Amino acid sequence: MTNTGVTISFKLFKSLSTIFYLSRFFCLLPLKWSNLNSTYIVTKSKNYTIYSLFLITLIVASSGYGLSRAYRLDLIHSIRLGTTAAHYVNYADVAIVVGTPFIGVVVTVLKLDKFVKYFYHVNQFDNEVKIKSLDLSKFKLVTMFTISAATVLLFYDLANWVRLGAHNEKFYIVLIYFFPYYLSYFFNIVMELLYWHFTYSIKIRLKALNEKFGVITTGNDKTHKGKNNNAVHIFNEKVPPLKFVTHLDGEMGGIIKGYLHLVSAVNYVNDCYGPIILTVLFGCFIHLLVTPYALRTIIMNEGGTIFIVSQILWLLAHITRLLLVVEPCNGCKVQMKHLSLVVCQLLFCNPDKNKKKSLKLLLLCLSQCKIKFSACGLAEIHRTLLTTIAGAVTTYLVILFQLK
Repeated sequence: MTNTGVTISFKLFKSLSTIFYLSRFFCLLPLKWSNLNSTYIVTKSKNYTIYSLFLITLIVASSGYGLSRAYRLDLIHSIRLGTTAAHYVNYADVAIVVGTPFIGVVVTVLKLDKFVKYFYHVNQFDNEVKIKSLDLSKFKLVTMFTISAATVLLFYDLANWVRLGAHNEKFYIVLIYFFPYYLSYFFNIVMELLYWHFTYSIKIRLKALNEKFGVITTGNDKTHKGKNNNAVHIFNEKVPPLKFVTHLDGEMGGIIKGYLHLVSAVNYVNDCYGPIILTVLFGCFIHLLVTPYALRTIIMNEGGTIFIVSQILWLLAHITRLLLVVEPCNGCKVQMKHLSLVVCQLLFCNPDKNKKKSLKLLLLCLSQCKIKFSACGLAEIHRTLLTTIAGAVTTYLVILFQLK
């Protein structure tokens, strides 16, 4: 790693290339890269930084102006701002949709050096641990599915509001009013996808590390074919981990160094993306309040089926957004527990004192340098967070429904 950038492998760049291009277009990673001898050099870009700050400022300003004009139209005003509670709900919704991308771009620009260091440490893990293959199939699949689903939903919702506004204004004028606001939604989706890529990259490497220990402990012992060849089964059978012993000297040093590189990468994600993901989670919370409230309002006012379907789709979308953030973080937590269990079992059954020293060192790293994701240190991100948000949403919805 140099002051100007980092060198990463072709494999790592390939897994992140889709989100690299997508996030740079949406102002979130103002980086540039060049191919050099089957590797890529990733550096900061001054031009893309200027582009990011200019574009996000333009979108925020145009979103505010466009919505202020659109909400003056009769039908839209009666639906979105018909009651006092609706005022508070919709203003909160707009503020979080427009404000989150602005915060994301500004934080990314200020902490871009640390984002680059994340790629360095992930690449160093790959160099140290020498994992033959990683499961990269989900990267493009999740990215393309998320962008496609978001595009369909946003255009469907946009078309509904434009159709209502066209009773008072020309079609293309109403479209211009709403378009920057819906573009802001795309920024939110890309921010969450970028975080998913960061965390899922850690998860698959922890999983590969667990599989590596599985290979080391089970080896290719023909006497255990047809049995459940996991670490727990072998230790229960009291089979000496001979394959582990033969590989330990050559690989344990690299495994420990690689794990510490993963810890550093996670720390950079928490530092750089902490304020962003805190805003994203708060946005999901607000939307999970706004959407059921809007759905109830439409049903009480005997609104059309199109808008009822739209609100149901939005509710499912916001739940999916939340899962997109939480699930890979929870997966890292699960892989960490499994890795600690395997190391403890190896430590228990390995008779060689010299080998135990390396295992104790790794176990110390696992216990003192834990991999966990948090939002500015205020909340650890895993599945327990889902129940917390669900309880808070339920409580505030009850209060909100009582407002006139």
